[in-house]
Amino acid sequence: MKTIIKNARVYMDGKLLKRELLIDGKKIALIAEKIKDKADKTIDAAGAAVFPGFIDLHAHLRDPGQTYKEDIVSATKSAAKGGFTAVCAMPNTEPVTDNIASVEYIQLRAKEHGSAKVYVIGALTKQSMGEEISEMATMKSGGIVGVSDDGKCVQNARLMLSCLRYAANFDIPVIVHPEDYALAGKGQIHSG
Repeated sequence: MKTIIKNARVYMDGKLLKRELLIDGKKIALIAEKIKDKADKTIDAAGAAVFPGFIDLHAHLRDPGQTYKEDIVSATKSAAKGGFTAVCAMPNTEPVTDNIASVEYIQLRAKEHGSAKVYVIGALTKQSMGEEISEMATMKSGGIVGVSDDGKCVQNARLMLSCLRYAANFDIPVIVHPEDYALAGKGQIHSG
């Protein structure tokens, strides 16, 4: 089935350009200012923008261990329906994604059952406890794209510095919630 999308603003070369798209089956076959081909269906996308897909940089897939909240199947299906072609799976799983076996488990499940690409974020510290550096290098060799303790904040500044330096050795991005619990107190915005 061929579909033409007319009057779309298409993100190309860093700009939104007015273009038409020819979709043949599930593939974009052509992007041009004007398409002369015949199509089974025509969509007027006036006022809409067309993007190749979004990436959710902070997804809670909860698989393994908390699939009663979410799992790889439901999370990636929801992501795909919303235009997200990929998600980054945070390590807040049970057990925590802090070793290569956990990384490989998520990758295998995502490959078998995912509706969107899953990029794995490994834990910054073992068990995301903020006490000891995780197996970042090993997880990197297994395919992680970054490290994070998700909603938990490393409170030991010396350990955090060591984590940052260690991650830098392997070009691993670090994602943190920059919160000092001693300063945050019980949630006041300011001391006045």
